[in-house]
Amino acid sequence: MLKGFAGVCTLAIGDPADVKIVEWAVCALLGEGARGRRTDWHVVDLVSQKPRRPALLGIDLLREEGNQGIITLFIIDAGAVLSSASAAMIDGRAQLSKPDWRVVKAAFVAVMGQAPAAALPAEMLAVIPLAAYGSAIRPGAGCNRATMRLRRLAEDLASAQVGRGARTEAGPTIADMHGLGEAAEWAKALARDLQDYRAGRILWRDVDRGALLSGPPGCGKTTFANALGRTCQVLVHVHSLAVWQAQGNLNDLLKAMREAFASAKATAPCVLFIDEIDSFGDRGTLRGHNATYNREVINALLECLDGAEGREVSGDTAN
Repeated sequence: MLKGFAGVCTLAIGDPADVKIVEWAVCALLGEGARGRRTDWHVVDLVSQKPRRPALLGIDLLREEGNQGIITLFIIDAGAVLSSASAAMIDGRAQLSKPDWRVVKAAFVAVMGQAPAAALPAEMLAVIPLAAYGSAIRPGAGCNRATMRLRRLAEDLASAQVGRGARTEAGPTIADMHGLGEAAEWAKALARDLQDYRAGRILWRDVDRGALLSGPPGCGKTTFANALGRTCQVLVHVHSLAVWQAQGNLNDLLKAMREAFASAKATAPCVLFIDEIDSFGDRGTLRGHNATYNREVINALLECLDGAEGREVSGDTAN
């Protein structure tokens, strides 16, 4: 089929969130293979359509007059069971597996012109969604930084479900850490403010409840956030654009983002830490065909951070 010969195949995928990426890739491959030989091909997405009888959908399409000798590929869920009628019309079946390091390395070379110095272990590659590779491996991102983002994402996904992320494990407090400068002073002041707020000595609007940490990758920003939670005796929710984006399309990303803020609000007062916030970009410099997409993401983040309703509290509820 990839060489342009007629046939009917199914491609099973394990994660429904990957269907649009897989569909795009399949169309690109079929189009390239059919060039100069056949141009009649189509891809049928049976995952997003969610028919009542997914195993039979598309059979009428194959039986239509004039559809003889074309390329047809059905994208199905890995758990789908084909009926005997469907199976009889299928020339071959394939299942999409998680990309191994050879594939990921090739993506680095193709997009960024170089491969990372160290490979990501197989257990990490097994949990990284396909969408995350497109977010991390991009021109100008830096090979080592892209690898670090993928590694952090894999660690987060392996340790907890996406969107939950509340952490209370034992570890150092701000007092145990050194060399933090102004960040440590702000953290200690926040801890005092929360004590005063709980005691009723100050209102929530008097609490200095937001900070931006800046520093090179690996300098300990996530460690600081967890230490801040222990110092203030509150839960810590760790999130990132890469984790939200790994959920699928734009609406899935925005849903995951809003659920993260809703989860944090439900456990308030708490710490909501957004890692690699520079990944969101700058609305003033957005260009190209992704500008509208990125602008919607940034606007949604700003709305969640401090929208029209703000982050004020009423009664005993703290946001």
